[in-house]
Amino acid sequence: MNDLRSFNVIFYSKDDGSVTVLKVSSELNYIKYDEVATLKLHAQRVMGVYLDSISEYLYTIGEDKKLIVHDMNKNTKVEGNLFSLSQSLNY
Repeated sequence: MNDLRSFNVIFYSKDDGSVTVLKVSSELNYIKYDEVATLKLHAQRVMGVYLDSISEYLYTIGEDKKLIVHDMNKNTKVEGNLFSLSQSLNY
């Protein structure tokens, strides 16, 4: 996928577990948009979406109780332990 920092994007999640990526034109007051991709990441509704603009990792959490990290540049799921939740919460 193209470098997301070069244009304005909107992510929206749907009840079917997918996230759609829209490229939005600021020149036309954000009225015009193009659908860049639809990613089927979860088995159930997506409840939260966050894009790290530096790494271009898309973080999603769903009703299926999964946190998914998706590399937007490689268009692949990031595998492995990125962090330890118990360490970050000081348990």
